[in-house]
Amino acid sequence: MRGTTITPIDLDYLSLPGAALAFLVEVPDESAAGGVRRVLVECGPEACRPRLESELARRGIDPASIEAVLLTHIHLDHAGAAGGFASRGARILVHPRGVRHLVDPAKLVASSRRVHGDRFDRFYGEPIPGPADRIDAIEDGAAVRVGDAILRAIETPGHARHHHAWMLEHAGGRECFTGDVAAMIVPGSRFISVPTPATDFDPSAWDASLARLLDERSDRLWLTHGGRVDAPHEFLAAVRRRVADEAAFLLETARACEDREAVERYRAWLHPQADAARVPEAMRSAFLGRAFLEMNLAGTRKFLKDQLEPKHG
Repeated sequence: MRGTTITPIDLDYLSLPGAALAFLVEVPDESAAGGVRRVLVECGPEACRPRLESELARRGIDPASIEAVLLTHIHLDHAGAAGGFASRGARILVHPRGVRHLVDPAKLVASSRRVHGDRFDRFYGEPIPGPADRIDAIEDGAAVRVGDAILRAIETPGHARHHHAWMLEHAGGRECFTGDVAAMIVPGSRFISVPTPATDFDPSAWDASLARLLDERSDRLWLTHGGRVDAPHEFLAAVRRRVADEAAFLLETARACEDREAVERYRAWLHPQADAARVPEAMRSAFLGRAFLEMNLAGTRKFLKDQLEPKHG
C-alpha cells in the first residue's frame, strides 16, 4: 500500500448514482492488523448501511474492522448508520451537540418524520441507537491520529450548529471532508445546491465557516454530496457566493410570501439556474424538487423566527 488513500464509496442513496458518499481512509501502519488502519468519514443513512457494508466486503474489508467513523454532522443522510457501526465496535466521533442524538435518536427521527412523512423510511431508515461508551464528543480543533495521518476537526456551523469539517493531514497533502458546509454538487452537473434545513440554518455563520475553510488552504475537498474537488479555493469562493445569493433570495421570499406562493416563486428563481448549468431533468426533480424547496423555505422561516426568539444553549 502506498501511503494514505481515500476511497469514495457511492451509497446508491435513493438509487441515484453520486447522490451521497462515504469515504474510506486507509493509513499504512505496521503495528496494525494487516498493516493498515481504516476509518470512515461519513456513513450515510441506515437505509444505505447494507450497501456500504457490501462495498467494504467487496474490497476485502470486514466492516467490523473499521476502527472509527468520523461524522461531519448528525443529519440522517450523513450519520444514520453510525449506531450500526458502533454496535460492531467502531468509535463514533461527532460534534458535542450530536452525541445525545446518536445515543437516543428519537427526537432526530421524530423531527425528520415531520418533515418527510411517508418518505422517511425510503430516505433514511430507522437508525440504531449507538452505545454511549462508543460515541466520543469532539471539540473544535481536536486532532485524531490514525497511524502517521491526522484528522482535525474544524467547527463549521451554518448548515447545522453541530457541524465539523475534517481536515486530513498526511504525507500526500491536506484534504478536507466538508460535509454540507461546502454545499452539494448535483450529480451529472457542476451546479452548487445549497441546503438550508431547519433547525440550524444561519447564513452569517455559514459565511464565516466558508471563510475559515478558505484560510485552511487545503489541497483537495471531498464533498459528501458531490465527491472530489481539485480546486478548493475557487470552489469555496463560488459556494460562498451561492450561499449569499440563496440566503438573500430565501429571506426576502419567506418574509414576503405565504408557503404555496413562496414555493412557486423559489422554483421560478432556482430552476432556470439549474437548467443553465445543464442539470439533468431526473436530477433536478430529485435534488431540487418540491421537497427540497419546502425544506429550504422551512429552514429559512425557522431562522427568521429565531431572530425574534433567540436560541439558548
